[in-house]
Amino acid sequence: MATLRFIAHSVRIHGMSRGRLSESDGDGRFLAFFSRAFLRERRWAVIPLWEGDLRSLQTERGEQIELLARLRVFCMQNQSNVLNVAALEKAEWEYAPDFSAVTVATRKLDLAVDNPNQLFETTPNNLPYWGSTFLWPDNERFMVYTDGDNVSFIAGDGVEIEDLLGVSYAYCAERFVSSNIANQTQPDLINAFLTFCAEFE
Repeated sequence: MATLRFIAHSVRIHGMSRGRLSESDGDGRFLAFFSRAFLRERRWAVIPLWEGDLRSLQTERGEQIELLARLRVFCMQNQSNVLNVAALEKAEWEYAPDFSAVTVATRKLDLAVDNPNQLFETTPNNLPYWGSTFLWPDNERFMVYTDGDNVSFIAGDGVEIEDLLGVSYAYCAERFVSSNIANQTQPDLINAFLTFCAEFE
């Protein structure tokens, strides 16, 4: 229930309206993403990343930023050993088609025991999910969104996140565009995502 309460507070369903992510039906696409009110309340920045698989972000020079490993260390250094995971998708409710329904699958990882990399590995206990997935520690110092494919974002204190990544917001935005321009199935989303991030820069 705590996970559902946090998701209800921090996430909204967005559509596209005039090239902008809008907390309305927009063009009918389903996109669970950060709530603007939640971000403003916490004074958080939203920094775009350039891989949906958060195990490793590759720079243009071929260097690797082992993101999940860094987040795990950061969490444990800040007295938070639990990483919450929630995956959301739109559902059809056959009994009343006019009702909106969202399926939420949740999980908690004990970072003292569990390696968060497993979320992006196929194992007997896990199948990676390509959709709207959110991760955050129990102390709520940051929140990550990923589609598991080629889009992800991290929200939190901007200076803290840049320090954790070892690169700037501007670098992340540029890398996000260059990595996604060729394979983004919905190209109009690139500018909409960047415009959203710029609201909280």
